[in-house]
Order: sequence, then structure tokens, then C-alpha cells
Amino acid sequence: MGWKGENPDTVYHHFDDSGITVYLDKADCSGETENSAKFFCQHQNYSSVQVKGVYYLRGHTKQVLHSRILVGVLETETLPPELFEIIHCLTFWNQEGADCYMINAEKHETYSDFILKCIAADCRVFVEPCADRFVTGKGGNHVWVSHKDSGKRILFIHF
Repeated sequence: MGWKGENPDTVYHHFDDSGITVYLDKADCSGETENSAKFFCQHQNYSSVQVKGVYYLRGHTKQVLHSRILVGVLETETLPPELFEIIHCLTFWNQEGADCYMINAEKHETYSDFILKCIAADCRVFVEPCADRFVTGKGGNHVWVSHKDSGKRILFIHF
């Protein structure tokens, strides 16, 4: 089965912030969102040496609060096409996560734990067809995708 995810470079608005490409939903290109994305990068102490892109995708219609945004971090020069769809899932979970949480969360599950569990499941689905090249997993407060042979991380997803 092949996924037909579009290249995030053509789908999302992006700008450069000190050598890091920051991606925003096209419906969410306000100065407030750009500033919040820049603040997020500064707060995380990201530099262009370790981070090549930040997917700060709040959603197209219902946009998650800046304080609850699930962010994808690109740590390689390019995102392999097989992983494009994972980026689009970030928009989905940031847009629909609160509603899904209200309906599907387990009794004492926090919002962030629920959303990380969901994006981890998405990553497994998209990595499975190319398991010979990529591996994914979930650590306490993040999800990651790496090259299988080298172990070099491609994506790091967290709040």
C-alpha cells in the first residue's frame, strides 16, 4: 500500500528563522503564530545545527491553543517522501485532538499522553511499509522516527 502524502514544502506556508525552516498551516499565518513558533524554537534552544525544520501546524479550521500544540521537528536536511503523511497527521491532531480526547481517552489519561499515543500509532502505520529503512518509537514525552541502519533521527515530535 502506498501513501500519497503531499510534500509539506508545497502544502504549508514556511519561513526561515535563523536557518530553521518553520512551517505553518496556510490558514494560520498570523504574526501571533509566527512569533509563537519562533518563541517555541528559542525556548527549546533549537539551532540550525541540530534542527532543519519545525512543523508548527495548529490546524486549518479549529486551531489548538499555542500552549497545547504538538510540534514536529525535522533533524535531517530533507524529509523522506515516505514520511510526508506523518506531517499531515500533526495538523489533524492539533485540529481534532481535543474532540478525539473527549470521546476516546482512558479515564486518567492526560491530553498530551493521549495525543502522543495517537501520533505514535500513526507513525507506526506509515513506517511499517518501509520498515527496512525506518524505525519509530515513543519515549516518555515524545515520538521519533529514525533511519534504521544509521540510527540517525529524522523526526522528533513533542509538545
